[in-house]
Amino acid sequence: MPDDSTPDRSAMSVVQVAIVVRDLEATIRAYRRALGWGPWRVYDFRELAHHSTAVRGTPATYAMRTALTRVGQVDFEIIEPLGPSPYQEFLDSNGQGLHHIQCRSDDPAGMRVRLEESGLPALMGGHIRVSADVDLEYAYHDGGDALHLILETTYGDREQLLSLPTTIMSGD
Repeated sequence: MPDDSTPDRSAMSVVQVAIVVRDLEATIRAYRRALGWGPWRVYDFRELAHHSTAVRGTPATYAMRTALTRVGQVDFEIIEPLGPSPYQEFLDSNGQGLHHIQCRSDDPAGMRVRLEESGLPALMGGHIRVSADVDLEYAYHDGGDALHLILETTYGDREQLLSLPTTIMSGD
């Protein structure tokens, strides 16, 4: 068991919670009405911005619309798949609902090693093009029976993602 008195540089903090839905705009409106959350930044991730993807180790392409809003210190994300994808598989198998949490660490290399050593295989991953010379790398890991959730990790400056072209929706 780790010594709790020593900071663990590869410890992960939750930065995002994400759900998968069939209708992004209707879900935004529902969260705005029920919880007052918004405004929402809406992104369309298609092949050019969303690239070098792999699903279970096999190259793949898929598209999605996402909406993000900040709730306290955590981003809340809504994902609507646009065609076949792991998100659509989740909808077909589980229905709408909680898909994953995203974690970050001050030590990304240590985080990768920790996940590999913990037996958390990558389900899918890829890159999001933030600018001509900057990509944000992401990966989803199957927490299975150990964690009981899907865990997303990102590598790179996540804040640069906010500079991507977006639509702002109030949810009204």
